[in-house]
Amino acid sequence: MNQQALNVLFVHQAAELYGSDRVLLALVEWLARHGQVHPIVVVPCEGPLIAEFRRIGVEVHVRTLAKVQRSAFTPGGLVRFLRQVAGSLSELDSVVAGRSIGAVHSNTIAVVSGAVWSRMRGVRHVWHVHEIILRPRPVARALAWLASRLSDKVACISEMVRQNLVNQCPRIARQAVVVPNGMVMSDRDREPARSQWRSAQSLEAQVVVGLVGRINAWKGQGVLVRAARRIVAADPATPLRFVIVGSPPPGQGELRDQLLQQITEAGLESHVRVLDFTPDVWPVWCGMDIAVVPSTDPEPFGMVALEAMCARRPVVAANHGGLADIVVDGETGALVRPGDDGQLAEAIQRLAADAELRQRQGEAGYDRVRNHFSLDAQGRGFRRLYEAR
Repeated sequence: MNQQALNVLFVHQAAELYGSDRVLLALVEWLARHGQVHPIVVVPCEGPLIAEFRRIGVEVHVRTLAKVQRSAFTPGGLVRFLRQVAGSLSELDSVVAGRSIGAVHSNTIAVVSGAVWSRMRGVRHVWHVHEIILRPRPVARALAWLASRLSDKVACISEMVRQNLVNQCPRIARQAVVVPNGMVMSDRDREPARSQWRSAQSLEAQVVVGLVGRINAWKGQGVLVRAARRIVAADPATPLRFVIVGSPPPGQGELRDQLLQQITEAGLESHVRVLDFTPDVWPVWCGMDIAVVPSTDPEPFGMVALEAMCARRPVVAANHGGLADIVVDGETGALVRPGDDGQLAEAIQRLAADAELRQRQGEAGYDRVRNHFSLDAQGRGFRRLYEAR
């Protein structure tokens, strides 16, 4: 390790490989290689993220951490939460083991152990906020207030995230800055990944529409199924196939069951399939022809849209939240009214019918990511936040 490297303690709420997990992984890897930072990562459980950190040689620990949940806003829940916070302080002390820490980076607003530890130990704290929390309103206000009180800087992944925090707690405006997520531009060959994935899924001759993301109430899987039903009803011989890739949150397997039931009731078993989440999404995006991100609630950013654009795929996305800042309507894909399966179906059909349009918009999307969502810019932005006084 470089003797001048800054020890930064990264405290994260999970160990999976979804949006905020991938953002943290890419950022930490960049900082370790280019930012003169020695990362020390703490997560609350085992999971695939740990193996990824170890693969790139990053120090990672599993410790008990305190996360804000709705139950914390009840008298009994608050007592349990405060006990968790107190216990997590000694857990973080054991990780630090007397080393000098230049800054603490709390990844997502839900994890508070790092914020409290940094305040108790007199260490600079940067809270990295990925979420837009609107309800319950008291919870949204409480979290924004907490971030304002326990942070030196609040790094928001988009202007919409920053504005939401300011709306909840105006005093946070002086601390909140926008640091957009950066994207790793893959140098892997697309064609072998595409052919292998499509062959494995028996999709060689079809036009494939894909949605990648956690299965939950607002990511829009149901909207895509309704759009698929419209398309198949209009043309039962359509070459379009729809692939949903993702898994529900732990302990919520009923969400996947409900999605499968919706597909069955729509008579779409031969047109729509659901695949489990995979850590390596590159072959999946390469295997798709059209990417869709039909989130019914505003996405704070929209990392999956960037991933698809890196694979040179046009993106049809809901026209709200961070997605509206990423996808350029008519240039890198299409923006449609949130929740409108009719508009979604029309946009998909327009792209499906024109291979040249798909290629042109896919190339434009790749160029947009390279020019506007650089991992270098994100890494340098955080390095400045860690060092600023």
